[in-house]
Amino acid sequence: MLPSIVDRKGACDILPTVITEAMACRLPVISTQVTGIPEMVADCETGVLVSPGDDTALADAIQNLGRDSAKRAQLGAAGRQRAEGLFSLSITARQLADRFEKVLYGAPTVKRLKAPVAYLMNEWDLDALRDVPLDDTLRIICAAPVPRLHPDTAPPPANLETLPDACVLESLWLRRPEKRRLLELCRDQLGSAVSGEEFYLQARRALWLSEGPASPRCEAHSRFPV
Repeated sequence: MLPSIVDRKGACDILPTVITEAMACRLPVISTQVTGIPEMVADCETGVLVSPGDDTALADAIQNLGRDSAKRAQLGAAGRQRAEGLFSLSITARQLADRFEKVLYGAPTVKRLKAPVAYLMNEWDLDALRDVPLDDTLRIICAAPVPRLHPDTAPPPANLETLPDACVLESLWLRRPEKRRLLELCRDQLGSAVSGEEFYLQARRALWLSEGPASPRCEAHSRFPV
């Protein structure tokens, strides 16, 4: 139950995560008709929605569902199906990627550096590059945005790249099932040598590195496994 309201300053829940979580757990939802909640909860199909601030209607909804276990199960099952159809990562990541592609449509394509070797850093560390030959045979890639440097600090190299955010990496991961299967075979061979979380993080990065015009097989040199 989430009886959302609009407060005196106009603030309110927009798309409450807890509702999606409840639907994923097959729980019927009781909430209010505020902002995006009606987009999440189909009234009388996956839950019950009442007007915000209507205490009587809210109490009736709680009482009615509390007495009807069959209705609770029906709404909960429909909620799970709706959550999978609207809010699963594979669907939302693709929708977000589509929006990015529409915004970028017609924009000049940024040509990625063609180089046989990639040096990947999780965080920007100029000291780590002091003994690294900074020529056009090396791609330097930072997983995090480079922070604003002090004026006396040497500027980052001109060929520095940054990884895209997690949504872009996830979208690419979902759109490349064949490469994904090859990487997952590597996961089986590694066994417990690398944790699953670390493997899938670096596998998504490796897949991005293999894409596009800079697609020669790169030997990735890094202080972190790639």
